[in-house]
This record gives sequence, structure tokens and C-alpha cells, in this order.
Amino acid sequence: MDSKELAAAAVSKMGRRLSVGFSLAMSEEEHHALLAEFGSNIYELYFSPPLGPQYHTRPQDHQYFQQPGVEEMFWRVLEHAKGMGIRLCLSLNQITASAEDMILGAKFVEDRLGFNSIVTLRRHAKALKAHFPDKPFWVSYNDGVDSARYVDKIDPEVFYGIVPGRSTLRNFPLFRYIRAQGLRVKFMLNTGCSYGCELCLCRNCYRPRNPANEKVAALTNWDERYALQTLLPWELHEHGYLECSDIDIFKVCSRPSKYVYLRAVLESYLYNKNEEMRTDGNITYSLWARGNILPPHFQELDYGNITAVKRQLWQDEAYLSFARPNG
Repeated sequence: MDSKELAAAAVSKMGRRLSVGFSLAMSEEEHHALLAEFGSNIYELYFSPPLGPQYHTRPQDHQYFQQPGVEEMFWRVLEHAKGMGIRLCLSLNQITASAEDMILGAKFVEDRLGFNSIVTLRRHAKALKAHFPDKPFWVSYNDGVDSARYVDKIDPEVFYGIVPGRSTLRNFPLFRYIRAQGLRVKFMLNTGCSYGCELCLCRNCYRPRNPANEKVAALTNWDERYALQTLLPWELHEHGYLECSDIDIFKVCSRPSKYVYLRAVLESYLYNKNEEMRTDGNITYSLWARGNILPPHFQELDYGNITAVKRQLWQDEAYLSFARPNG
């Protein structure tokens, strides 16, 4: 196949399964351009209400909403996306917010525009469900569901699905186990979160539970850590993610990001573009790592070493599902 045929095949393989965060750092024209180019692959846009800092994990989002015209642009773009058949997912997963805040935010958005689903924290779900019994609920990435033991705590009568956390990047047995419990999987592509950092308020980062079966702690240099904590496009395309019936949606971490950045993230994952994705001649490692730990070390990374480590990871079950039968 020529390059155009390969590109079309890649887009067809993904289908309409992308969940993309609404970026307030983009203009209305840029949002329309992104939707025009990638709308056929975008299943949903996720966003938080413009009602104050208690609704935003990143302070920048609240700050953007304070700028003249941004909130009006936000509603217009969401309305446009809705008209394209793109679903709207309301993100109510700020760690410090109360259930009352979440209910207020959900009612506000429902009255203003409506929404299709909610991603939230386990502790807020029942209170929200009482007001929105017919909406599908997703367990937030911020809850750090990273093993079958934690999946067993999720009530399928309350939740529709899970956004698995941190160390689940290559844990196919866990995806299968989640589906076996009657829940869906929304897979996070590009956070690059550490398996063991303590920077986030959620404080749910992974800790080895049986060091005899786990080798994660031995990966200490930055090439190794980047290899472990990220999923490059070639991994997505070569290791069965797109064919896996246990994964329903692929979520892109993109709030807030510039148009050029977000477009490059989508292009790289859709078309399996890896080291050719460059900025000023350097590989754009930030496309596949939005977390806090890795970015200061991008200049130190060696792509060849990263690839070699990743190939080794895929050969050793200790790095994939940690020798746990159900992940």
C-alpha cells in the first residue's frame, strides 16, 4: 500500500474511539480545524464546568475561563461538536471537591447544554447517580484502579466503566478482567505518569506489592523510566490494542494544550508516527508523556535506548501484569 492507503487503514483501525480533552488554550477556529480533521475518529470530548477552581485539576483551566470570551467559545464549540455526533463527557474528578460541588456542576451543564456521560471519583458516584440515574458513569483515572483487587471494589450497578490508572499501560489481563465484571475500559494513552511518584493530590500511585515478582523498581535511569511509563504509537499499533475487544475507548490527555501539540498527538497515534515527530530537530517526547516527572529530562533521552528497553518490557510478564493472574 502507498502512504495514503496506509494512513486510511490506520484511521479505519482506530475507528471512532478517541476521547479528547477540551483544551481552553485553543481558539475557536483551531477547535473547528481539529474537529474537521479528526472528527471521524473522535468519540467524545471531555470537559469540566466553568464554575470555579474546585472543578479543575489544573489551575490553568480555571484561569483560562477568567479570560474574556473564553466561556462563550467553550459552549459554542461543544454545541458544534454535539451537532457532529460527538458525545460529551463531563469530567467531575477534582480530588479536593465535594459531592455537593459535583452535583451543582452536573446540573449546571445539563441545563445549559446536556451531556452523555460522567467520569468521576468513586466516593462521589452514588450521590451523583441519585440525580443522574440514566447517565453512564466512569471511574476516574485519578482513582488509580490498577489491579483486579481494586476492580473488585467497583460496583457495576453504579459504574459503566473504568479509566485504569498508572501501571496498567500493558496489562491486558486486567482489561480482560474488567470486562468480565461487566465494566468497560477507557484506556489512557499519553499521561506518562510515574508508577511511583508522589506529586499528584490523588496520592494513588503504584507501589510494588510483591517485589519477588516485580522488576519495576530496578528501572532507574531516564531512558528506562520513559520506556516503562509511556506508550509510543508503534506499541499501540504492534501489540494488539486496536484489535483488543476489551478496550472500548482511547483517551488522550490534552487539557490544556496548544493546537499544534494536540494535532501532533492525534497524528502520531493515528498514523503510527514515532521518532519522525520532531520539534526544532528534536524528537517531541512530550507527545507521549504529559505527567510531571519525565518532562525535565527529555533532553537526556536516547530514542534507541528507549526502544530497546520497550522491546524487553514486552517480552517479560513481570513488567506487564506483574505476575498477577487477573492483572
